[in-house]
Amino acid sequence: MSRQAADGWIVSAPLPVRLLGSVLDDLELPALVAALDLRTAVAAVRRDDGLSSVRLPGRDPENLDLSPDAVPLLPHVLAVLAQKGIGLSRGWDFTVHTRALDPEAVALSPALAVAWVTAVLAVEARLSDLSGEGVAAVASEALARATDGSSRYPEVRAAALGGVLLVRPHKKDSLAAERALPELVVARLRTPLGDLRDSAALKRDTAEAIRSLRGVVGDFTFGETAVSQVAEDLNALPDALAGMVYGYLAARDICRQAWDVLEAETGLDDDAFGEMLDDTHGILRDYFAVTSLEAEDLAAAARNAGALGCTLCADGATLVAFAPGKAEAVADAMRKAGANARVAPIGLGMRVDHVPKTSEE
Repeated sequence: MSRQAADGWIVSAPLPVRLLGSVLDDLELPALVAALDLRTAVAAVRRDDGLSSVRLPGRDPENLDLSPDAVPLLPHVLAVLAQKGIGLSRGWDFTVHTRALDPEAVALSPALAVAWVTAVLAVEARLSDLSGEGVAAVASEALARATDGSSRYPEVRAAALGGVLLVRPHKKDSLAAERALPELVVARLRTPLGDLRDSAALKRDTAEAIRSLRGVVGDFTFGETAVSQVAEDLNALPDALAGMVYGYLAARDICRQAWDVLEAETGLDDDAFGEMLDDTHGILRDYFAVTSLEAEDLAAAARNAGALGCTLCADGATLVAFAPGKAEAVADAMRKAGANARVAPIGLGMRVDHVPKTSEE
């Protein structure tokens, strides 16, 4: 990165992981998300020919074609920014660097979406035009366009703002935790299970469960209805749909309880927080069939090494372990179990890491 460091801009964003609330995004349920300091950076060096190139990890060395087929995310970022009167007025050589566990998956990641928005704003001297929330909104819309699916709203917001957030999609806001979490251990499954947020089958079954339950309960909502209000009525649904409804409501309540634990004046109850991660992992396994032998073996290895709790993230590919004081030992155990695992502190949000020496840039 020496040329970029000498001549150009460098911006970066953290890796966001959804600790709790790994359920269907369309329901707008709360999510607890942490930004990890495994950053994805975009370096930009000015070109003199008016063209722009992109180099992505694991892809062609250089690509001058900025179509969505060639560069999956940047064209959508530019299209959304164009609606705000912001675009590239000159050519740039963009290079993406990442410390993410799966570099090839970065091309369509929330971290890169935020980094792309930040990079375009930086090179066009428009950083003051958008707040962190504004950057997150642009990145979310661009991701939704690029994937024809979820906007990754909780993850994108964490990548933009950093820290640990309780994201409330139904209110279009988030709350920042005042107490920092200890370092987390994050591992990548060798065989991902598929993204829960984009599952067409899950969306179909959820819609059927909602229709069935409203036929019995009436004003049922996933956002507000308590488990106790519908416990008996769930018997009227097929077992699979009843379990799904219970899973959503239980996951919602655990997420809210975890926030209370994080914000407790008496200090963070590590054991309670770890148990909530385990409970959420169990909900995904037992009520949504989001599991595999690899995921369970990896979680068991982490717990045996001292982790207080583990959970699978919404992407179906990332397992997070909570292991205060034992993070290195847990990471080592997960590596011995065959995973690419790293210890990661909580990180800051989007930032400019390097500014060019000359004002012409």
